[in-house]
Amino acid sequence: MTGLRPSPLEIAAGRMFGEHEGAQGIGKADDGTLSPLAALEAAILPALARPPCLVSFSGGRDSSSVLAAATRAAAREGLDPPVPVTLRLRDAPMSDEAEWQELVVRDLGPLPAEHVHSDPDAGGGPRRHPAQRLRRR
Repeated sequence: MTGLRPSPLEIAAGRMFGEHEGAQGIGKADDGTLSPLAALEAAILPALARPPCLVSFSGGRDSSSVLAAATRAAAREGLDPPVPVTLRLRDAPMSDEAEWQELVVRDLGPLPAEHVHSDPDAGGGPRRHPAQRLRRR
């Protein structure tokens, strides 16, 4: 690799190989930087401090990680647990992730949950944003 230009092999493979000589490495916990988990928890804490903390939750790896980090941080800080919010699309059965979502939530412990349905009849009432239903009185 010359400079910051990909080699012909890297272009053909669609990926970069090796490291640039001047690139900085990823910070490690022992050099004073936060670990990725600690950084994620620190980013989530302000939202947890203003309940309800809604977490958009598809059940995939990314949203599962955010929900797990938020649950862990809330328990450690003595805050209300986050509320996973899932979107249920009645007219798109191939997008149904309910089983996986419920497995993740069950593994994290008892959490309140909100399911936003794609039509008013599916959820038993008019469609409203979860924050409107959960707003403190």
